[in-house]
Amino acid sequence: MLKKKIPVKSHTATHVKNNHEYLIDESSLYLSVGSGPVQEHRIIPQKQHHWISGYCWLTHQHSVTIDATETDNHYHATPVTPAPCSLESAAVAIKKTTLIYAIHAFQTASFFYKDTSITHSAAILDTQATLIASGQDLSTEHALYKAVGHWLNTNTPPITMLMISGAITQSIVQYAQHLGCYWIISRLAPTHAAYTQAQAMGIGIIGFARINRFSVFCLPPIHNAIIGS
Repeated sequence: MLKKKIPVKSHTATHVKNNHEYLIDESSLYLSVGSGPVQEHRIIPQKQHHWISGYCWLTHQHSVTIDATETDNHYHATPVTPAPCSLESAAVAIKKTTLIYAIHAFQTASFFYKDTSITHSAAILDTQATLIASGQDLSTEHALYKAVGHWLNTNTPPITMLMISGAITQSIVQYAQHLGCYWIISRLAPTHAAYTQAQAMGIGIIGFARINRFSVFCLPPIHNAIIGS
C-alpha cells in the first residue's frame, strides 16, 4: 500500500467533524553508482528502477545496469552508455488546443496528488504532445527521475515537452536540455535564473498551466511558436 487512510478531525470556523485523509508512504532507497559511496534517498516506494535509471541518466549522465544487493531497497548501478547533452532535434510549434489537451492528460496522470495533495508529478511528451512517460514522487526532481526512467524503458522517442507540477528551477532547465526538450510547462512559475537560462538556450517556458489557461514566460526561437494565440 502506497497510501494509508487515517481518521482526522476537520475544523471550520463553526464546526468540527470526523473525516479521513490519505497519507502517502515513503521509504529509503540506498544507491551506489560505480565506485561511489552509498547514498540514501527518500522516495515513494514505487517504480524504484525507473527512479534509479532516470537519476543516473540525468545526474551522472550515463545509462546504467542495476543490481539489487542485500535487501530490496539497496541497489548498485554500473554506468554503461553516456547520456547525450544537447538539443538534438529542431524546435516545433504547438497548437494551443493541443497544449490544453496535454495539460488535462498530465493532471489525469497525477492521481496521487488528488488523494494526498503533497506529491509532485512530471511527464514527458513526444513531438505530437502525447504523454509517453510520467512519474510521481515527493519532489519535482524525484518525479522527473521516474518519468525519465519510464521513458528510457520505451524506445526513447524524441521529446518535445516536459511537464512538471513544481517550480521551474535552473536544474530543471538543464535537465530539459539533456532530454532535448524545447518546452517546459508547469503549474507554477520559473525562478529568475531558470527564466534567464531558458532564454539563452532557446527553451520555451509556460507557467501557471491549468486546463483553461496558462502564462507564456518565453518562447523557443521559431515563428508562431504557439499556434492559435
